[in-house]
Amino acid sequence: MFWIRGRKHWRANAPKDTPTRDDWTGGVTLVVHHTAGLAPFTLEGEVQEMRGIQRQHQATNGWNDIGYNYVVMPSGRVYEGRGYGVVGAHTLNHNTHTIGVSFAGNYETAKPTARSLAAYHLLVARLRLKGARITRTTGHRFMPDQATACPGKHLVKALRLR
Repeated sequence: MFWIRGRKHWRANAPKDTPTRDDWTGGVTLVVHHTAGLAPFTLEGEVQEMRGIQRQHQATNGWNDIGYNYVVMPSGRVYEGRGYGVVGAHTLNHNTHTIGVSFAGNYETAKPTARSLAAYHLLVARLRLKGARITRTTGHRFMPDQATACPGKHLVKALRLR
C-alpha cells in the first residue's frame, strides 16, 4: 500500500508564517529536484534528512518552510514537505503553479533506485487523483533562468525529463 509520510511523522517544525495556498486544478508544472547530498538508507536517517533540509531552508535560506512539496527517498518512502496545494520554494521565480518533488541523494553521480522511481510514479498518480492537473513534468535545470545541474543526469535520463 502506498502512503505519504506526513509532517508529523518526521517531526517537522511549523512554518514560520501561514503557508500560501495554490490552486493546482487549473494546471501545474511538476519540477523534479535532487537534494545533491548523501542519500539516507534507514528510517531514522530519512527523518533526520527531512529535518536537516527543513532546518537549512528555514534558517540558512530564510524560507517559510521546507522548499519542496514532497521528497522521495531511495527506500521508496515519500515524505510530505509543504504538501498538497501549497506554494513551495524550490525553483527561483517559478514557485506558483508548480509542484516541487525532490529525490534525496545526488543523481549526478548515482542512479535512482527502482523503489524511488516506482514511488515517484505512484505519487504523481496520487496527486492527479486528488485533482492536480499536471500539464508538464520537467527537471529543475530545464526551468527558465536556472543555472543548475539539478536533478542530476541520472534522474533526467530515468524520468525522461526535458
